[in-house]
Amino acid sequence: MPKRNRTKEQRKQYGSSPVAQPPAAGAATGAVAVVPTPVVRPVDDEVTRAAKMFSESLRAHEAADQAKRDEARAETELMLQHETLRANKQRAADLIKYLRGQSGSRGRMIEAEAAYRLALAELQQFETGERPHWAPAPVVEPADSGADSSTDFEIDAGESAVDEGDSASSPE
Repeated sequence: MPKRNRTKEQRKQYGSSPVAQPPAAGAATGAVAVVPTPVVRPVDDEVTRAAKMFSESLRAHEAADQAKRDEARAETELMLQHETLRANKQRAADLIKYLRGQSGSRGRMIEAEAAYRLALAELQQFETGERPHWAPAPVVEPADSGADSSTDFEIDAGESAVDEGDSASSPE
């Protein structure tokens, strides 16, 4: 039977090869004392490095997937906004066609034409990125904090009547 190889067993147990030490003072001159030295493994061994690489790869793929979802969501929102603008323009055009068949609705016709011009300008601005030169100024609706819009209209109408009266009669 072969002799037992303790060096190989120690290597498996401690993870290093034994280091030959000089003989002690009382030992025989031909004997070499073998003392195993523990292997100090670096913090980043292969398994840890592989796990870090995997987690980085996973994070990168998740970020790419999120970017694709965000891009698809933005594209859908743009498509819905475009469809809404086209529908607004079409409704305004249909109203004009309807009012042309009616008689005695001149005031409503003017309002419908103004609404059509505004809807067409908004659609062209969305499609080209530039507001047409003929387009009316965009309507900015003030944010009311619970105020009734009819009350605002009455106040504005009263102020304009006062302004007209002031301009007709000069204070001098």
